[in-house]
This record gives sequence, structure tokens and C-alpha cells, in this order.
Amino acid sequence: MTRKKMTVNQMLTMAYILVFQLLYITGEQDLCPSLCSCNAKEAELPALEVDCRHQDLTQIPTSASTSLVVSLDLSYNSFNKLESHSIKYYFNVHTLLLKNARIRKIDLTAFQQLGRLTTIDLSNNFLAYIFSDMFAENPNLKSVSLRNNPLSMMPDNIPILISASLVHLDLGSCKISNISPQTFSKLPQLRNLDLSKTRLHTTTNDTLMSLSHVTQVRFSGNKWICGNQFNIFLCWLRQRSAGQLQCYTKSRDVRSYNLAELEISCSDTSSTRLVSSTTPETEIVHNLLEISMKTVDNTEQSFSETTPNEDTTDDNQISSAESTTDTAGKTYPSETIVKGPVKLRPTITSSVTKTLQLPSSKTFTIDSEDANATPTPTTKDSNDKIIKVNTALLTICCALLLILTVIVSIVSGFILARYVNNYKRLRTTEENSNA
Repeated sequence: MTRKKMTVNQMLTMAYILVFQLLYITGEQDLCPSLCSCNAKEAELPALEVDCRHQDLTQIPTSASTSLVVSLDLSYNSFNKLESHSIKYYFNVHTLLLKNARIRKIDLTAFQQLGRLTTIDLSNNFLAYIFSDMFAENPNLKSVSLRNNPLSMMPDNIPILISASLVHLDLGSCKISNISPQTFSKLPQLRNLDLSKTRLHTTTNDTLMSLSHVTQVRFSGNKWICGNQFNIFLCWLRQRSAGQLQCYTKSRDVRSYNLAELEISCSDTSSTRLVSSTTPETEIVHNLLEISMKTVDNTEQSFSETTPNEDTTDDNQISSAESTTDTAGKTYPSETIVKGPVKLRPTITSSVTKTLQLPSSKTFTIDSEDANATPTPTTKDSNDKIIKVNTALLTICCALLLILTVIVSIVSGFILARYVNNYKRLRTTEENSNA
């Protein structure tokens, strides 16, 4: 039974492909959008790859085959604005390329109907602002590129994008000058982030903690400020990036770091003693977070009071502070104020997963095990039924067309037969009359 079913499905698919190619070759239907080139792709179902580059288009072209398009390249055109109805008919498209398309504005619902969209490239346009939930209705979206757009400051309480499935985000060469813990808070599956060649110059511990699930980042090409916070940033960045990174001292000296060869760690020897079999994990993480936040405060005070000569201090020079006491009355070794690149050792193991309430009334979650987790399955595609209906309708149309062809052939043969018989009778009658 299974073998028979597979044979029928194969025959149906072959017939579908043959009819599609016949219509495409003969040009009986306008399958390819005007001014574009199309490439028929044979997969489980017939599919089109449409190339509309360098055509000076100002509107998104359409045709009778929009539901068959899986790849659409509209780069190097002049669209200016993408409205809500511009691309909605390409609801089966997987890859959408809009590089160098001179786009200045995108409507909130421009991509809402593209339920199968996995990759979109909007690089090298003129987008100064985008809606956070612009891709909220694209459950299969994996990669977004906004490289080289004039996106600038991100509001502290608004995420840059909302997507439950996004894995790759490219914001390189944008004009972003600040990021906050909320900037990427609505991207739970984000694993690769590019913020190279932007206008970032510093970051906070809260922001780094909000990016704990990101495994690969690029921050090169930014003018970072040297100091204790930058050293904490290097510690966080070491496991997630490679290449060169530079920072600028108060006297405008440049320090370069090769992340692939950099040897740093995340705490001093006294802090390492916090990780022991007799110390509860909650107290360990709580103490480390207090140390980290106090280090930031002391860093800002130290940076404002230091003179240019202090930036040239030896790389291994550190100064220890007094011990700190937590809310339970237990005393722990305090932080070390770092001056210059130092060697620190990581203390939080990969098994620590706790949610803590700090004195600032902010809740932070450290979850290092989820950093390499695979994306959760997305919701079922709402367009599957539409595709099945279109397939059934096209199959029925092909069958009707075949039946109509047979009927026309039979009728034509019948008419031709009658014409021949009448002609023979007429000739017979004329011959008898002459005789």
C-alpha cells in the first residue's frame, strides 16, 4: 500500500513539473515577473528563483507565479518605501534580498504574510528607524542583515527586534552608539551578533549578562574606552569572538588586543575560593554579581580621578580592596580594582543556573548551559493549507485542460470526417451527372 501511494505521489509530482515546464517554455502564462529573470527549481514542488537586480524598479513586480517563488532578489533598485501590500503575494518566499535598494521606510506589516521567510538582507539602505515587531509574525526567520544603515541610538526600554526564531543578526557599520539589557531581550534564540564598526565605546555588565546566550559576536572597529569595564568586557568577549580589538586611553593612546592570543580570566585567586563544595551556588553567584557591580562603580570613580600618566601602569598591577559582607552577614574577599589588562580566572561553572534579586531590585538570570542550545521548534506554518489547496487546484486545472484537449481533438476529427464524406458524396453526384 505504501509503495503504491509513493508511486502515485511521484507520478503526480512529475506531471506537475512537466506541466509547469511546458507552460514556462511555451509562455502561455506569464510566470516570470516583468524585467526579471527566472530559474525553475525542481524540488518537492516546482519553485522559482527570481532575479530582478539592476532594473531601476520602483515597485515590487508581480506575476501569475508569485506563489511559486522561493528566492527573490530585488537588490540594486529604487523602492524608497516598502508598504504592507508590496510583497504579501510572495508568501512562499524563503530568501528575500533587498541590498542597495534605496529603502528609507518599511511599513510594520510589510513582511507579515511571509510565513516561510528564513533569510532577509536589508543591508546598504537608508533605514534610520525600524519597527521592533516588524518580524514578529515570521516564525521561521533565522537571519536578518541590517548592515550599513543609519540606525542610531536604541531607546533603553525598547528591543531592537522581536523574534522567537532569529539566530543571526548583522548590525555592522550602523550608527548605533548605545545598547542596553533590553536591546536584544526579545531575541531568545540569537546566537550570532555583528556590531562591528559602529559607534559603541563602552558597555555595562547588565548588557553583557543579557547577551549570555550569544555564542559568536563581532565588536571590532569600535573606539572602546580603556579601563576596568573594558577588561571585564574582554573577559566576556574572549569565548565569543576572535580578531583584533582596540581601546583608547584618556590620553588618547591606542591599545591593541589579539583576542585569539589574549590570556585573561575572570577573577582573582581570592574570588576563586568562592567556588567550593561547601558554598551554596546561590551565595557564590550573588557574591560574584555584587563584586562585578561594585567594580563598575569603582571603575567610573577611578577613571574620573586618574591622570594620563596612570594609563601607562604596568599590565599586571592590581590593587586589592577590603572585604565585603553580604546580607546574610558572611564576609567574602572583595573585588580587585584592575588597572590595565590583567589575568583573571573564570569562577562560574557551566552548571550554574540561578535567578537572583540584587539590591538594585533588578532580576538577572545567568544560564550558561542554554548558550549552545538549539533553537526551539517554531509554530506550524499557517500557509501549508494554502499550498495544498493551490497544488490541488493546479492539478485539477491540468486535468481539465487535458480533458478539454481530448474533447477538442474528438470534435475536430468528427467534423473533419463529415467534411470528407460530404466532399466524396458531392464528387460522386457530379460524376453521375456528367455520365
